[in-house]
Amino acid sequence: MPTGESSPRRGVWLLGGATALVLLAVLAYLEVGARGWAAAMVERSPSLLYEDARRLERAGQYAAAYARVSAALALAPQRHDCHFLASTCAQRLGDLSASDIHADQAIRHCPPHHPELWRYYYHRGFLENSLGRREQAIRDWAISAYHNPEQPAAFAQLGRAYAARQDFAEARRFMAEALRLAPDNAEYAFLLGTYYMSESDWELALPHLLRAVELDPALTLAYRHLGYCAMQTARLGDAQFYFEKYREERADDPLARNWLRRVRQRLKP
Repeated sequence: MPTGESSPRRGVWLLGGATALVLLAVLAYLEVGARGWAAAMVERSPSLLYEDARRLERAGQYAAAYARVSAALALAPQRHDCHFLASTCAQRLGDLSASDIHADQAIRHCPPHHPELWRYYYHRGFLENSLGRREQAIRDWAISAYHNPEQPAAFAQLGRAYAARQDFAEARRFMAEALRLAPDNAEYAFLLGTYYMSESDWELALPHLLRAVELDPALTLAYRHLGYCAMQTARLGDAQFYFEKYREERADDPLARNWLRRVRQRLKP
């Protein structure tokens, strides 16, 4: 039988338990409400939508990122950073036409002295080149280099573009500037050497090719070019060394095999 003392105590326990349940329910409601409020705030804020899109883009979720940044642009259609991110996502998704439109809008709405403007032109240059508009690509890369003359990438792209047009004088000029700005870039050194080779400037090609293999010994093709330059300048011992080095990785190259055979014959006493 319950005593008179235990009944009030049980009542206190029941009341305390009910109060705790009510408090938990209120807290859960407030948490859900806070989440809903935060989500609503994101949907109404271009900046928060942009940051969400950037997070998704960095995670490689380009379709989701494009949807979020498109929502940001619906609220703030003149935000150049949103257009640039949309262009990047569209490019990743293979929609070069949409990417090009957003790149145009990013440049149009960007202040003329904004520190990221060079990047917008650099990016659009690749789009123009992919769409077959090579002259416009060269123009965009030149503008990019103008806006950030300490950035080697635009100069390197100009070098490649002029080399594709067989204008090796301009190709050398721009690639030399890229290499000056990034002296430890093996690819720039290698390409500059090949541009000298394209006009039979063997002596001028050699130091750049040597620099390339010094920076990146895995640049196998540079050894082939070094062997050919050495052969053309009568450095037969060097030519033999470079061709043999090249054929360690590419024994299937018949041209290099023939050149090596010719060098060895000329080296015979």
